[in-house]
Amino acid sequence: MIVKVTQENIDNGTAADCRACPIALAVLSATKLEGKFNKVSVARCSVWFVTPEDVFDYKLPESARMFIQRFDSGQMVYPFEFELSVD
Repeated sequence: MIVKVTQENIDNGTAADCRACPIALAVLSATKLEGKFNKVSVARCSVWFVTPEDVFDYKLPESARMFIQRFDSGQMVYPFEFELSVD
């Protein structure tokens, strides 16, 4: 799945907030899971989708992990795309 992090995601994202960072907002938009629990974890370098029945954990690519580190530390970031493998 291609995830597009837009300027709107960046503008509306919250640093160090696993449910409201630009990556989480972009993944929610890409998967049409708005309103469901979603977590992007920098420490685990992954995206978690949690449903009442199960937890799905997908590894973020290096570009997304670096974006999160820059965004959380207050550095300038720009819109970009990455592929999230959800096999």
